[in-house]
Amino acid sequence: MSNTYNNDQNKTKFHWRGPERYYAVAGRQLDEKTNDGTDGYIKEQSKPLKITLITLAALTILALVIIVPIWRGTFVNAPFKLSGNYTPAVYDNAGLISNMEPLTETLNEFYDLTGICPVIYTVYDEDWENDYYDVKTFTNQTYLDNFKDGKHFVVVFSVKKDEAEQFRQGNLDNLEYTWASIKGKSTNGFFTSHMIYQFVNTVETDRVKGQSCGVAINDAFQVAVEDAQGRIITSLGGKIKYCIVDFLPLVIVLVVFAVIFIIVIRKYRKEKNAWKEDKARTDARLA
Repeated sequence: MSNTYNNDQNKTKFHWRGPERYYAVAGRQLDEKTNDGTDGYIKEQSKPLKITLITLAALTILALVIIVPIWRGTFVNAPFKLSGNYTPAVYDNAGLISNMEPLTETLNEFYDLTGICPVIYTVYDEDWENDYYDVKTFTNQTYLDNFKDGKHFVVVFSVKKDEAEQFRQGNLDNLEYTWASIKGKSTNGFFTSHMIYQFVNTVETDRVKGQSCGVAINDAFQVAVEDAQGRIITSLGGKIKYCIVDFLPLVIVLVVFAVIFIIVIRKYRKEKNAWKEDKARTDARLA
């Protein structure tokens, strides 16, 4: 589609064709199909805003996708003692813990070292099985109902009520129990995948041997204490070294993306200014 504009004073005709503008000398009829080269020619530049903004948005998303996991893997997982004022606890609702004193001592040692607060529950299967799919689901909900800061480690042992009664009366040699644990999101510095494997393996080994849940959980936390003693960083020099070494990949990624952003933004400003100047010249010639 084409439009022809007439200027009554000098009979100059302007012809609009898509993104190109042709203008003719006064008194000359402009061919609608082609410009034979005798007429002036002006081509509009596409406005650079849309493409550049899309590029910046894509770079921002890519930066977040790369930087966030690196940040979580360094700062969030740092083996530093957590802050807070808590008290480790054992809620022996099912009466299964016979070694309360040494267990409490081990739990306090782990808390004093790491700042992670362990909380142990013993319950009957009948307490939760009508409302929850399994003991893991019940443990997860127990954590959510009682702790909001992500600095606790909750362990639940569950037994059938009638079997627990028989065990306490001496009519049952070994008491079968199920168990589950859940850690807060701030405990990753110490409860690494390797540590969790050791913890679970210790409890399961004792369970298969017929050890009570009190003995099993005490042994597991003793393993956790030994592991934490070898991982924790308490000195200022050690923390500075950790930040320099472990944060180096994050710093490199941030610098790379900063340089890319600067280049893209400069190109955007340059193209934007060129577009404005070209538009102003075009409008002035066609006025």
